[in-house]
Amino acid sequence: MEKLDKTCSICLHDRKQPKILTCLHVYCCQCLLDYVNKSLKDGQFPCPLSREQIQLPSGGVRNFRIFLKVMEVMTK
Repeated sequence: MEKLDKTCSICLHDRKQPKILTCLHVYCCQCLLDYVNKSLKDGQFPCPLSREQIQLPSGGVRNFRIFLKVMEVMTK
């Protein structure tokens, strides 16, 4: 079985409250909040890895889905 990478590519630590973007990249909620605050333009921001433009949900970063598989692995 392939090992699931649980490292946030922004802070380089284990992801905390992992949020998944529409491009399927996953980051810590707080890292994503900080990143979006610096890079948001017209309701969109580039994914830190793929640079794909991501639409910010109406409720903000906290309304991105939680990446449950990472949460399961981190609690084992």
